[in-house]
Amino acid sequence: MNRRIRGKTRDYDVLCSLEEWGVMDTQQIAMMHFNDIESGLRKCQERLYKLHEKGKVFRWRGDDGYCYSLESRSKMWQHTLMLNWVRAYFELLKKPWEKIHCFEYEKDHTILRADAFVAIKNTVTGSFKFYFIELDRTHTNSFDKVRKYNNLFTEINKGKHQEAWWVKLSEKFPQVLVITTTKKRENKILRILREDNSNDLDFKVNLLSEIRESVRKHVCTLPKKNITVKICPPQDLAEF
Repeated sequence: MNRRIRGKTRDYDVLCSLEEWGVMDTQQIAMMHFNDIESGLRKCQERLYKLHEKGKVFRWRGDDGYCYSLESRSKMWQHTLMLNWVRAYFELLKKPWEKIHCFEYEKDHTILRADAFVAIKNTVTGSFKFYFIELDRTHTNSFDKVRKYNNLFTEINKGKHQEAWWVKLSEKFPQVLVITTTKKRENKILRILREDNSNDLDFKVNLLSEIRESVRKHVCTLPKKNITVKICPPQDLAEF
């Protein structure tokens, strides 16, 4: 494959990821699609600039460089971008025999709406691992999701929510991964867990900075190969 076709194929993969993920920043795109070449971040910036100039993507300044989307900036872009660091964490750190079966944003479970729901499939055994993702960006003292997840657990044990496909495939209640932005909020959430986690559910609290650093460290250890997340069906690359 010559350089021109490789470039168009990579552009296509980037656009497919943006269609599926909604909003990504330069670092996320570089880690997912440009880690197989020298000076990948710089090359990523160049290609994203050209895609923007061609009108293929929207871009705007975020807190840590440019952000990109196939649509204009939404009110929830920061929320989605934060979730996508968690998504990158799962994509890049999964085991070789695992695959992301689904990553669903704003998953409604009647008594609560999870920021995301993740299912990881073991391709050898066919079994699944499930996770709920909760983002905490508030500066108030409230965090009511601990009680809500305990209520969901109680309702499932009473035979409710059996229509949810994952319930019948779960050996235990999914881990709830809580992502927050400051050490003060992390400590506050840990105190709430001690008070409200009446069913001793599996909660894990991490700082966003820890998730981002784990992703960066993992990418640095990878051999030079491309990690692609192909979503779109094949089509003529010439349109790009």
